[in-house]
Amino acid sequence: MAAIPAAPQLPSLFPTWGVTLIGATFSTILYGVVCLQTFLYYRQWQKDNWFVKLLVGVVFFLDTFNQVQVTFMVYHYFVLNFANPLALHQNHWTIGTEILSNAIIGFLVEGFLVFRVWRLSNSIVLSGIGATLTLAHLGTNAAPAIIGYKYDDLLQMLAAIKPVATGGIALGAVEDTTLALTLCYCLYHERTGFKRTDSMLLRLISMTIATGLVTSLVIIAQLISITAAPQTLWILAWNLQLPKLYTNSLLATLNARGAIRNASAPQNHLNSFNTATALDTFDTSGTHTRNANGTRTHVNITKSETSHADDYSTVVKVATVV
Repeated sequence: MAAIPAAPQLPSLFPTWGVTLIGATFSTILYGVVCLQTFLYYRQWQKDNWFVKLLVGVVFFLDTFNQVQVTFMVYHYFVLNFANPLALHQNHWTIGTEILSNAIIGFLVEGFLVFRVWRLSNSIVLSGIGATLTLAHLGTNAAPAIIGYKYDDLLQMLAAIKPVATGGIALGAVEDTTLALTLCYCLYHERTGFKRTDSMLLRLISMTIATGLVTSLVIIAQLISITAAPQTLWILAWNLQLPKLYTNSLLATLNARGAIRNASAPQNHLNSFNTATALDTFDTSGTHTRNANGTRTHVNITKSETSHADDYSTVVKVATVV
């Protein structure tokens, strides 16, 4: 009698649940940073536009909701179902809800970046491209959550969402890179020729690259995970970090405005000279003065007052937008 062939063994998710637990731990740490930055924002920027304050409040609420989902997901799998390994293959509703709240947070933060591009450039083309990418990214980010609700088994859910999730992750990488480069382009073209202002713009460009780079690296890690190991939970572990990174990038940008404005306050651009000499009259050249005893005193005027006014208006514009 021929032996009955053994049933093929399905890939197990057990080894990668540990990675998910580590991801949830880092997500909690990042949420603590979000709470601190939110407190600092509402304490320092009470006179901000109501729209910006509302945006921060909504994003913080959604990020808190997202963290509740992460915490309850961990509690469900590792506490309520302790010593029940079969439960680790079941698709719990908190996974789809976390993905959906992640998509909404990303949409709001990226929408704010598009708003910054429009305010800096006044370009319908640049802001239109950014808005199109943002809306497309929202759809491809929310689709895996909606599709995933139909499946009770995690492996089946991961296989079902792979095509749309891969496209959404790739689109996210393109969008983040495009928005960061566009902002850098707009800031670069705000240069005035003054060292102080140009130095400030360089710091803003560096901050834009830094905040965009972190989220882009996590998105690239997601893309590698879903391509190389689609039937594991590596993608979920990376996904838990994104809402906190998006929220922290928004709050860091808003809270940095105080330092930018303080560093760029108007200063006296005339070289100092001996206060003991009475400066009675300027000659017609505008570079010398003549005191009461006829002695000529040299005065070095570096820039016209109008130029400095234009420079400061650029500082105010950039500091207000960012």
